[in-house]
Amino acid sequence: MKLITCILASLWMLIFSASGDLFSNVTPDENSDISITQIQRNEKIKILEARKRCDTSSAFWGRYAIKSTEWKLDSTEIIQILNLRKKEEAFEIHNHYNVLPCYYEGYILLNNVKYFFTINAGSFVILSKGKKDLYFSCTNREIAKYFITSRFEN
Repeated sequence: MKLITCILASLWMLIFSASGDLFSNVTPDENSDISITQIQRNEKIKILEARKRCDTSSAFWGRYAIKSTEWKLDSTEIIQILNLRKKEEAFEIHNHYNVLPCYYEGYILLNNVKYFFTINAGSFVILSKGKKDLYFSCTNREIAKYFITSRFEN
């Protein structure tokens, strides 16, 4: 089961990152890749757009359909999740977190810089800018309640 989850996570990340220029409305200076030093906790965060997505064609949809349908995040919860995230390497997310068929995505401003975000119901976040993706876990007890599963859950 872990192998299937890892494969699906890898495919999801490839498809997600290949979905086109996410920052076409951003000025060229802001369109450069991000560095880890630019992403700090407790930034000034403003949500520009957030929408819930569910992949009903996913092999995991049947297992998580009810919970995914009921899973909801409001703006305050999204900001709290983003503030309490923990930086991880991509392989940590791929190996230790479930990629669930339900997630929020959209655009945020962090200290007046525009980023694309994904918050997966499997308790992780991806922040993207240009061709760079940064991965974060959401294991803090204050925000763990906002997710369907957490690290190592099957």
